[in-house]
Amino acid sequence: MKAFFRRVVLVFEAVVKLSYRYLDHGADIGLEAKGGTLEEVFLEAGRGLFSLMANLEKVHPQMEFLIEVSGEDREELFYEWLAELLSRADLERTVFCQFELSDIDRGEEGEYRLSASVKGGKFASLGTEPLVEVKAVTYLGLEVTEIEEGWRARCVLDV
Repeated sequence: MKAFFRRVVLVFEAVVKLSYRYLDHGADIGLEAKGGTLEEVFLEAGRGLFSLMANLEKVHPQMEFLIEVSGEDREELFYEWLAELLSRADLERTVFCQFELSDIDRGEEGEYRLSASVKGGKFASLGTEPLVEVKAVTYLGLEVTEIEEGWRARCVLDV
């Protein structure tokens, strides 16, 4: 199964120009997202997370949710963002396919905050099982780094 998944990912990456990629990590999957801004990195990571589960082009956005998270630093904010997306999707049995993120800002206490609108459709409407079942976001390999091209964020997903 792992070899098949790796071939599918390689073919998909060759056909589509991605701002996220998957990193080989034993039984888990590493997710790396890049963007020109911090906000773009968070959006790409959301797309990357849900692209593991379903073909996002087949998802019809029928529902919209507001997601608000905060964290003491960028890494914690990134973790909370992905964990909240995963939790809300699981609770609502939804696959998110569209993400709109306002600026990431700092609160009065110095914490990082973000507010986003996410749209998606019921997983059942796809008529298929998840491509990969993502169980959780982990702190393993968690990083949010400013790079020459903008920003990069990484984490490991428990599958």
